[in-house]
Amino acid sequence: MKRNNLIYFIVDSARYYSLGGKDDRDKLDMMYEFENDSILFNNAITSGPSSIMSFLSMMTSMPSYYLARNYDDYRHDKDQLVTLPNLLNKNGYETKSILNAREARMKFETMIPHVKRKYFPAKLSENHFIEGLGHCWPNSKVNEILYSFLKNRHNSDPLFLLVWYQIRLDPNCSEEVEKGINYLKQFGYWDNSEFILSADHGYPDPKRGLTREKIKELGIPIVSHDLLLFDDNIKIPFYLRYPGFTSQKIEEQISTVDILPTSIELLDLNCPKEDYDKFLGSSLIPLIKRNPDAINLFSNRKLRSDGRFFAQKQRVTSIRSESYKLIVRPDSNEEEFFDLKKDPGEDINSINDTQYLDVINEFRNEYNASENQAIRFQTYYLMNKLQIKLKKKELRKKYYKIMVIGFVEPYYLKIIIRSISDVNKDYKIDLLTTSKSMDHEELHNNSNKVCFLDLDNGINENSLLISRYFKDEKYDYVLALKEIGNTHSIIKYKKVLSKYINYNKFILLNPNMEIESNSPLIKYYNIFMAEKNYWIKNPRMLLYRLVQLLTNKEFFLEKDVTKIKGTI
Repeated sequence: MKRNNLIYFIVDSARYYSLGGKDDRDKLDMMYEFENDSILFNNAITSGPSSIMSFLSMMTSMPSYYLARNYDDYRHDKDQLVTLPNLLNKNGYETKSILNAREARMKFETMIPHVKRKYFPAKLSENHFIEGLGHCWPNSKVNEILYSFLKNRHNSDPLFLLVWYQIRLDPNCSEEVEKGINYLKQFGYWDNSEFILSADHGYPDPKRGLTREKIKELGIPIVSHDLLLFDDNIKIPFYLRYPGFTSQKIEEQISTVDILPTSIELLDLNCPKEDYDKFLGSSLIPLIKRNPDAINLFSNRKLRSDGRFFAQKQRVTSIRSESYKLIVRPDSNEEEFFDLKKDPGEDINSINDTQYLDVINEFRNEYNASENQAIRFQTYYLMNKLQIKLKKKELRKKYYKIMVIGFVEPYYLKIIIRSISDVNKDYKIDLLTTSKSMDHEELHNNSNKVCFLDLDNGINENSLLISRYFKDEKYDYVLALKEIGNTHSIIKYKKVLSKYINYNKFILLNPNMEIESNSPLIKYYNIFMAEKNYWIKNPRMLLYRLVQLLTNKEFFLEKDVTKIKGTI
């Protein structure tokens, strides 16, 4: 028997409520009518209030926080993650997407391929630009592609189709989404489909003062909507319908991580138990059927949302139940706590209110447990990738002397040190890092020499410190952990190290365990390999990357940095 289709419409940045036109992020007008022909989940929470993070949780049933170390270095890793598109492919589905943003098409082509160019309207460019949105197609063009694809599709396989609309700067967004649904009905993809309509995330209420004008006035990216985890930003409109459903409203709290296990049950997909056990979401079907155990599960669980990936700076996390929310900013050691029943607008920070002390500690314990769970996942992920590289023939010797330069988050650094140590206990590992790591005593236990720098100090003062720790040392490898934002410091201290120590090879390693150098040649080689499916389909767009390469000032810096392919 042929399985039903799965169609998913995402409306970027739509709130779960309307302000009557105060800005352009209101819940769509058509959604109010759609409630009568769907299952409405009144308390749906996104895993991350940014499009990339939210989408990753939807497709993997894992918190977005787990799935990359850094936004700029995100790569889809099909060998490490089980995704809904991959699972559907294995179950005989054709998987296609129509994504309005060029960045999304680049990042996700490997996970869920975009429909072919032959379905595009005439003269629609990959580089189409909308002021205020960037390289993005208008919703009307998204629908033209949808119409052409559905009209001309002759594949008899069941279809998974993801269509992404943009609410911002389009007063006709509601009509366009409704038009897309009418196309599904017109071409026979309505009554035989599981259909989901939702936002990826919301947007801060105007009362937060986070307007485009305010962000522009500040002139810095620190105040960004994805750093605010109030309900107006992480709570989303979410609707589900499928053959045989009964319209209803569900009040229990659900999450975007629940989409994958729900689809597995609804579509009767074959999924190996070892893969299913990795999912952190739960099927919504028992909840829809009002199973008492499911009601108890969804009513009592606490959901995590994140505004940054695992190794990024300015991390912010919320832990939310149906009654309370804790917001943690670990980099600045700040907390907020809200009683959502008494203060649904989250206007009163009750973190210092003693009447909530027991509840706050309960939420802190939940946060710490989820942090440990994330660290265990990242440890397994990074160790698996790094050790494959470390075990290449160049590093099969019994003894190696290695220096690690880690101007990164301490927990990330700890994982790398542990990974190298686990490959071979005889490796001697010295460490050059920043003072913020000093609280992590385990670093001393895993390395022979640990030098802590304060990067706010002058180069001369830090040079003397490096000289005292490492003068006349000789290393087989200097392994520098490269991230967006720390490359300049690494280059600067590489020059200092060259004065005081000897080493055979200096290696830059990005958060995806890819070898880089300061030269964009290798940087863009890694990006191309991660996005090659997109470039193969859009060869003219290679010019875009070439221009990036030739205009990148880093191309002319540090030409002596070793350009290695596969050494580690």
